[in-house]
Amino acid sequence: MKVTLEELQAFTSVVDCGSITAAAEQRSQTTSGISRALSRLEQSWRLLCCAAPPAG
Repeated sequence: MKVTLEELQAFTSVVDCGSITAAAEQRSQTTSGISRALSRLEQSWRLLCCAAPPAG
């Protein structure tokens, strides 16, 4: 699976902004769109890019 520019931009936005929500706002995208891009990137790299904190 090839990594796309969209996936890399989503990843760097999450790192820079500190959250998926903030990255989505910055990129004028939905949080689900950013999450999907990260999921595809994780599948391509076969590793976990971002870990969510425990709910609660």
